[in-house]
Amino acid sequence: MSKNTLYLKRIKDTITDVEGFTNGLTEKEFLQNKETQYAVQLAIEMIGEATKNLTADLKMGNTQVQWKKFADIQDDLVQRYFQVDLELVWNFVQESLPEMKQTIVEILKETQSPEHR
Repeated sequence: MSKNTLYLKRIKDTITDVEGFTNGLTEKEFLQNKETQYAVQLAIEMIGEATKNLTADLKMGNTQVQWKKFADIQDDLVQRYFQVDLELVWNFVQESLPEMKQTIVEILKETQSPEHR
């Protein structure tokens, strides 16, 4: 299994975890639940770190993903660790992660097809 495949699977699995952490929550409930906030923040950091480890070739070949956005949000959370904008986190989870997951699944299917082996 390639390095890219491992990182892509980690990203997909981590997004699935975030979906589980936030399933059924409203923004207000999320903003009141520190355990979920910490879990989601850690997951976003993991996604950002995995994104940074993907090869430049994979990123250049899949420009439909805003790779820099996913790496930068992780940096933003780490840099402002004690002043995290939780509304930004919530919006990122609700708006950006589902699209990223769908694209990651498509990339994984492509990289695992017989033509790419």
